Amino acid sequence: MRIKSIVICAGIALAAFSGAAAANGRVNFGISIGVPAPVYVAPAPQYYPPPAYYPYYPAPRVTYYPPPVYYAPPAVYYPPLARIGFGFHGGHGGHHRR
Repeated sequence: MRIKSIVICAGIALAAFSGAAAANGRVNFGISIGVPAPVYVAPAPQYYPPPAYYPYYPAPRVTYYPPPVYYAPPAVYYPPLARIGFGFHGGHGGHHRR
């Protein structure tokens, strides 16, 4: 029993000294059992557009306008013009005849 207690005390002393040495040397010490801890993953945020705002405008009043009217100038008739000569360049004394 005496050897057992000496071994346990030596283990505790070594653990205490190694912890102090690790703290002084900036060494981290950890124990892992090989199973990752459960991690809660938040769902992705949902983005919705703001509600559409449509201002109320009353419908325009129905207005009927008269159809457009075209007022043409009065028809004027002239007597036919007098013909001078016959055919193309007929009034040049006939020098274009063949």
